Amino acid sequence: MRELDEQYAEYLEKQKQSYQDAGKLKAMLAVSEELRWLKDKPVEDNPSQVQRLSSFTELKRLQEIYRERWAEVEDQSAFLDKKLALIQRCRKKAELLAATWTKEGKIESAKLALAQSERFAVIEKDAELVAKAARTAITKAEGGFAGRNAGEEMKNGVKMTLSWIPAGEFTMGSPLDEPEREEEREAQVEVELSVGFWMGKYEVTQREYERITGNNPARFQEAGNDAPLEKVSWEEAVAFCKELNGQEQKQGLLPEGWAYTLPTEAQWEYACRAGEKGPYSGGPLEEVAWYRENSGGTTHKVGEKKANAWGLHDMHGNVREWCLDWMADELSGGKDPEGPVVGSERVHRGGAWGARSSHCRTARRKEGPPDLHYFGIGFRICLSPIH
Repeated sequence: MRELDEQYAEYLEKQKQSYQDAGKLKAMLAVSEELRWLKDKPVEDNPSQVQRLSSFTELKRLQEIYRERWAEVEDQSAFLDKKLALIQRCRKKAELLAATWTKEGKIESAKLALAQSERFAVIEKDAELVAKAARTAITKAEGGFAGRNAGEEMKNGVKMTLSWIPAGEFTMGSPLDEPEREEEREAQVEVELSVGFWMGKYEVTQREYERITGNNPARFQEAGNDAPLEKVSWEEAVAFCKELNGQEQKQGLLPEGWAYTLPTEAQWEYACRAGEKGPYSGGPLEEVAWYRENSGGTTHKVGEKKANAWGLHDMHGNVREWCLDWMADELSGGKDPEGPVVGSERVHRGGAWGARSSHCRTARRKEGPPDLHYFGIGFRICLSPIH
């Protein structure tokens, strides 16, 4: 429990700094109060009984995660502690019998009891290690696999680089004064993404796709193995994610409850904006994207243009990117939206090597049938907790 509390304190400190950087005084003071409460709280006190949830979204989410992890650790620890106590009682009973039978001259029986007590001592030691590991497993999983800061990087088993995208809220779609917006399709909605996720720092390259599938369908193979894959259908992109999940699981690199998939449309736009509200993020379009005016009619090696604030490259150009959602006429808002349940075409987002500038905007939406193979569309992986 103490290690879980220490981990929670680290997250609170970072949230406090985030609020301070954003100039949110009330929220920052609320986190400071939470830190004081945590410091004074007896380790064994259940937070659900003594902790009130905050009205500030980010702090409230941290509190909820802390409560969930605390309950899980408590449940596991309670079971393992009972098992440990039973083993300890058996060991002590065997020791007592060995001593009693020795006094009574029952040496052979005493030897058997002593041997049994020694076996229980070995089992007890192992049980203590298991119980200790269980108390810290949830903390380690959260702290060691989930990211802490926006843009923090990790590499998976096939050396693909991913950036951490923190939970948060944003306005999805384009404002009324954005040039060449599509009024109905891009009408703004408020979105909350309640959990953070990892996003591919780059579009999936020809090299990465061939390494996983043994196939390279790209038209622009002369652009090199580090150019983004294109001419890949939505169905094939999903199959790639499924195969990647299987490989990572076999190597023990994918914790339970996490999976590779395509990003939802909301996840994609949130990650693309990286806190910005304009039509492009990370800088002027010329600096962040390969598009019609500068591409020379081909794709280019990923990562050559500037990244956005969360470390993602080529969100506005090179190739468009398949998203998980079915296409809808209007954006879905609310908490963790995933679009329509059924449909005929899948969403793809971002600019491409042949797109004009207005089609590279963050809010621009396009669609295609799931089996479409087009040399302007690729994809980017997303690694997130399974709901």
